[in-house]
Amino acid sequence: MISKKNNLIIKYLKYLTFLLLLCLSCQEIPDKPERDNIFDPEANFDSVPPSANITVSQDTGFINETYFEFSAVNSLEDEHPDAVLYYKWDFNNDGVWDTELTSKKTEKIAFADPEHSVNNSIRLSGPGNQIVTLYVLGALNKSSTTSYTIYVYDHPKIVLDWEVDIFSSRFYFYATGSADWTGSQDLEFRWDYDNDGNWDTDWIKQSSMNYLAKDSFGDTWETKLSIKDSFNFTTEKIMTFTKPNLDGIIAYFPFSGNAQDLSGNGIQGVVYGAVATKDRFGNQKSAYYFDGANDYIDLGNNDKLKSTEQFSLSVWIKNERQVTSAYPNVGIFTNNDNCDQNYGLKYWIDKVTVGNGNSYSYHYGMSSYLNIWKHFVITFSSDNPGSYDNLKIFIDKIKFGGTWSSDISSIGYSSSPTVIGKICNYFFQGIIDEVYIFNRSLTSDDIQNLYHSKN
Repeated sequence: MISKKNNLIIKYLKYLTFLLLLCLSCQEIPDKPERDNIFDPEANFDSVPPSANITVSQDTGFINETYFEFSAVNSLEDEHPDAVLYYKWDFNNDGVWDTELTSKKTEKIAFADPEHSVNNSIRLSGPGNQIVTLYVLGALNKSSTTSYTIYVYDHPKIVLDWEVDIFSSRFYFYATGSADWTGSQDLEFRWDYDNDGNWDTDWIKQSSMNYLAKDSFGDTWETKLSIKDSFNFTTEKIMTFTKPNLDGIIAYFPFSGNAQDLSGNGIQGVVYGAVATKDRFGNQKSAYYFDGANDYIDLGNNDKLKSTEQFSLSVWIKNERQVTSAYPNVGIFTNNDNCDQNYGLKYWIDKVTVGNGNSYSYHYGMSSYLNIWKHFVITFSSDNPGSYDNLKIFIDKIKFGGTWSSDISSIGYSSSPTVIGKICNYFFQGIIDEVYIFNRSLTSDDIQNLYHSKN
């Protein structure tokens, strides 16, 4: 017979064996989270997966703005509601879990589009229905999933271009590219031209406006625009305009029906064949069209246009001719119109050359940008000889990459005239507008402000 003492020893050994098995079981699944009650022999878990349930703080919100609170608090094991469950989330329905498996029951996130950086957010390609999926892991490695659909709106987008007539202080606003989140342009506009806190218009359908400033235009000017879509969602934007720095201006040709110079230096152009036409905003007789055969504008052989140490050209163009073997060169501007590239600055459609009288440096690779308006700025400075950075090209305010073939420290000239629309006998086909010529090298801020100026 087994004594009571031996019975106690046997029971104790069984208990130790149970603890040992329990410990071994824990080590067999080191990568899986521990779960309350999973090894409790009294729990009696069945093979039914846990129930998955999502609650959300709100069903709708705005992209880049609203924070949604998602909760799995109502997910549970039916037989043991207090059992610890584990969760992971896919917030944008791309099949990739956005969180790791964790016992955390709530997540607070926003949805952001690719153009914005928002803290604790998920990227979306755009607004609309968004399906959020929850994965719940319970006892016996059983799991379940559920989904919830929310709706993410977006405020209408303001797309605004503008021009400022720096001589008359008249502003031209073009918000025609604005649209709501569906792409519809069924919008209303409200303007506060001088941002004084008082709206100068009611809600109107007109997206293009012009305004003559009541006060003289100082160095800067602010205007506020609000737009409203058919959902009554609104967006506001304040635009700050800075007057271009006209220090060192040699000539300015707005091409408003003639080739007169408005810089005050009296450099008048003579038009040969070019015809007044619409500018990039559709204003009649506000640019010149060149037919590519024999049209050009002659500015004469004026020494003011032949700066040797500092020089800048700013011009808007809309090119209609692709460079081909038949038309290997298309000339736009030169301040030394001969066929020798060793003289003057020559701006071709796909390159710029600058000569010092004995040799020249060139920069190739610019696209011809067919049938679209582009703003080009070319600057020259002799301040940094040997740097290969004396010459710079900017296209739509962005510096064009690459390097020049050689370093040029000054510009050399012959007695040839300055012309617009051709170089030698290579004629430009398209539209040219807003030509500025300076005897200094423009800064990035100067170029930004010129981009928005007009007459």
